[in-house]
Amino acid sequence: MIYVAHCRSTARLILGLDVGARLPLARTAMGRAVLCATPTIERELLFKRIASAEGSRWPPLSRRLAEVQAQFDVRGFVTTEGEWDPAISAAAVPVNLGDGRTLLGLSVGGASTWLNGSFLHDEVGPLLVSAAAEIVAAIHAADWKN
Repeated sequence: MIYVAHCRSTARLILGLDVGARLPLARTAMGRAVLCATPTIERELLFKRIASAEGSRWPPLSRRLAEVQAQFDVRGFVTTEGEWDPAISAAAVPVNLGDGRTLLGLSVGGASTWLNGSFLHDEVGPLLVSAAAEIVAAIHAADWKN
């Protein structure tokens, strides 16, 4: 995943990721959200590339990605709690315009000490699902072509 935009909190502790930052597709919430929304054939091709890069780490990661897909299928968002970095948790959703344009990801990430458990799963995740739907509706309403 590559960050194309971000909005930083005014909190004392923030993630220092800037536009252009590259994130692991299979280990971050945003990457996993996009993987979950990727068409099956394309996702399987991505999994082959990830498996090749991960080597012996692929089997447990593959099992975790199956769990993530199940979460996404039920709730419409994914979460990570300290999986990419022990200090960071996040929730994410895909932004799918449904017209063949590149899938985007929308995420909220922060310190695992406060962004976790029911707050992450019951508040942040559902708000992201709503935000993504509003973004897609606004783009369609404006009839944006690019």
